[in-house]
Amino acid sequence: MKKVTACLTAVALAGTVAATAATMAGCGSSDLRILLLANNAEDAFYKQYFAELEEEYGISIKYNGYEESSYYDKLSVEMTQGKTPDIFFLRPNEILQFRDDLQSVEDYMTAQKALETPAVNFDDISELALDMYRYNETTKKMDSENGSLYAFPKDLSTQQFGYNKTIVAQYTEYFTDNDLPLPWELGKGNFANKKSYTWTEYKAICEHISTESQGEEFGCDVPDIEIIAKSMGGELLNLETGKVTITSAEMKKAVKYQAELCTAASGKKPAADRVEASYANFTIGKVAFYSQCGTWEVGDYNKAFNKNEGDDNWGLMPTPTENGDDSWQGMITSAGYVVSKYSKQADLAKEIAASFMTRKMQTRMMTQGLSLPLLKSLSDAYVNPENDDQYSPSTRSVFIDVISGEHGFIPVKYSTYDSNWMSAFTNKLDAMYKVLVTSNGSKTPLQFFNSDEDMGWETMQNSMQTEYDSTKNK
Repeated sequence: MKKVTACLTAVALAGTVAATAATMAGCGSSDLRILLLANNAEDAFYKQYFAELEEEYGISIKYNGYEESSYYDKLSVEMTQGKTPDIFFLRPNEILQFRDDLQSVEDYMTAQKALETPAVNFDDISELALDMYRYNETTKKMDSENGSLYAFPKDLSTQQFGYNKTIVAQYTEYFTDNDLPLPWELGKGNFANKKSYTWTEYKAICEHISTESQGEEFGCDVPDIEIIAKSMGGELLNLETGKVTITSAEMKKAVKYQAELCTAASGKKPAADRVEASYANFTIGKVAFYSQCGTWEVGDYNKAFNKNEGDDNWGLMPTPTENGDDSWQGMITSAGYVVSKYSKQADLAKEIAASFMTRKMQTRMMTQGLSLPLLKSLSDAYVNPENDDQYSPSTRSVFIDVISGEHGFIPVKYSTYDSNWMSAFTNKLDAMYKVLVTSNGSKTPLQFFNSDEDMGWETMQNSMQTEYDSTKNK
């Protein structure tokens, strides 16, 4: 890899790792500071990789990784103290929030494209991934067509429905009696035309497991409202008009369904649980269906379900739909690495941040279950069943179906400054869900969900609209 550092010209002429390190030393380089959002598996991976780079470059890298709950607090503290990391993690919509503290990385991409043998082949990178991080300095908006690149995407990712095969298999009789495929049979054999469960079937399956297990297992967690709404033809926000649309019949139907998942039918337990059916309980084998299996968490799931011992005890399935057809939907997300405009080693920082997009690193992350293939040339190998010993789960093609665009969509929060504008809606719903769960049949929330009258819908929509208008492209 040709090294390009803060002493760009000198190092470019140096041409070797040893010469690069020597030239950097002469330029008075200091620690390169990196702050990333990372789960346990990612954190271990980063520590190893950055230690390798320290040896290769002859520099010192100060890396820290934090979980979601504390990452942004740590980033805020460091920026407030004037210690903005050289490289840090942002999602696409957060470029707008931090844009005044970032450098464009367009120059690195342009320089790489001019090389005969580039370290990063930008022509092989998913255009969607790159476009999600383009910002137009003139219009002050995210702009996939005319914007400058402000982050290097580590991946395209999604959170998709997963299942615990061991739990589900215990209820095979229920599936057979109701002429339903087991999740790993969807779209196959006698169920070739059955591409997904209907939402009604999914609720009944989860309710049955929750009730029959007598508390030993939880049927499923509560899917994101935008996933349900999208599959029912509704949406939180019309991006073309910039209007919040939660008062639509489709959106109300989605909210009602999500509420019903949390509500126990007579003599039964709720199909879904907003607390117990968590990531932690899914990984220890107490949740049958979990709707938020992140692509970056595959390594954790493999470890939890003994994949390394040859077991295939977890899998992925399409999101349920209204009719059990092939119109299912999943959210497309991404992780991006940005370079601080205050960095004294900006060129080196860009090179290291971009290194995650090299073929070598993409393959390495894929095999460790930390990401999907960002490079188009790796997708076929990733989904090929012959490579089940390298990539997992065996149903991983569901992930690719989402990020390929066939079944994927970008969540509305990626179109605005931040997602706080949704709080008026989600906080109200959360409060009502708690009443549903704890009030032993209180009809007040259900009246809200079932009513054709306003019952507060317009008030929430207007509040969300006001917040959205004040924050979009801020």
